[in-house]
Amino acid sequence: IFWDGRNLKGAVSLPEEIRVVAGGAFYGNRLLTEIRFPGHVTWIGGAALKGCTNLRRIVWPKAVTTAEPEVFSGCIRLETIELCPGSAEIKKPEFLSAEAVPWKAVKDRAFYNCRKLSGILWGDIRTVGKEAFSGCAALGLGEAHSLEWAGELAFEGMGGMDAAGAAEGG
Repeated sequence: IFWDGRNLKGAVSLPEEIRVVAGGAFYGNRLLTEIRFPGHVTWIGGAALKGCTNLRRIVWPKAVTTAEPEVFSGCIRLETIELCPGSAEIKKPEFLSAEAVPWKAVKDRAFYNCRKLSGILWGDIRTVGKEAFSGCAALGLGEAHSLEWAGELAFEGMGGMDAAGAAEGG
């Protein structure tokens, strides 16, 4: 279990033996610019990266299929999320713009105010929690065919969205 990355700086790759990242592990770290999670991580806790205001890039493990509450909330400079292959796959990350996100659920405020994030393919996301993408000005809803439920204000302030479009999507 990895639980304290609040003092790490710059671009960080977590050790390969890590399988779980605790909630709040990097909370408020303003020195972190990039984080790479190993491919065999199976869970990343809520608010793990909350308030990492200088974080620009994340390499996310494919095995983690839920974006927990507030996991990226307040990552105002976050631009890129890439997929990290599992341990049996080739080790080169893939841009999410080329492949759908692995998430089935995006929980409350998971991406709240990630203003620069763009280019996510929605893939199999079925549920989106309250204010999950609120304030994501550069992100558009695109093709969210699998979306079954969206919480209150899930897409408020999201690029290219208006109140009618958000209601039709949920």
